[in-house]
Amino acid sequence: MIRTRQTASWLVLLPALFGLGAASCKKPARTPEEAFRRLERAVAAGNGADFYRALDAASREEISSVYTDERSERTIIRAKYPDAAAAAALANLDAASADDALHYFEKVCARQKIVERYRKRLGAVSGPIMTRKDGPNAMWVARKDGMPFHFVHDADGSWGFSELDGEWALEKDRASHAVKTVRENATLYEKAGSP
Repeated sequence: MIRTRQTASWLVLLPALFGLGAASCKKPARTPEEAFRRLERAVAAGNGADFYRALDAASREEISSVYTDERSERTIIRAKYPDAAAAAALANLDAASADDALHYFEKVCARQKIVERYRKRLGAVSGPIMTRKDGPNAMWVARKDGMPFHFVHDADGSWGFSELDGEWALEKDRASHAVKTVRENATLYEKAGSP
């Protein structure tokens, strides 16, 4: 009978223990090795949300900016475009059906297979982790038999994967320009529709 109670108490504690483990994954990585292990797990699992959480602050801010611009596009298109034109324009916006930047990034990841492109660079998960400095606030990190990944030290003391920064900076510029284009098109649709 005692064994049953102990087993029962472990069964009650198990969800709490797993919950703590999951919560700790959402805390910022304090070392480049920790950041690498998180990215490695996300890539191996094909998990876009965890991949997003492993990114550096600049990349996450750029993704958030693109998401915000696409949401602005969506609002303008729904309010000002004719129905046929609106349907076509909304079909191209990943943010049209996402409720935050993380879910937006997951949709983009799935469509563009972003996480998968890093899978071939992983080494054996059991291999030793090697690091090489890249200036005062950056580090290359890899398994001994894998290819290196670039991480930066953010202002809050955390480490994040930085290789998407340039790609999303360009995407941010594209999204900003797209909002202007959508506004101009909305003005043209209004003029064409007025008597």
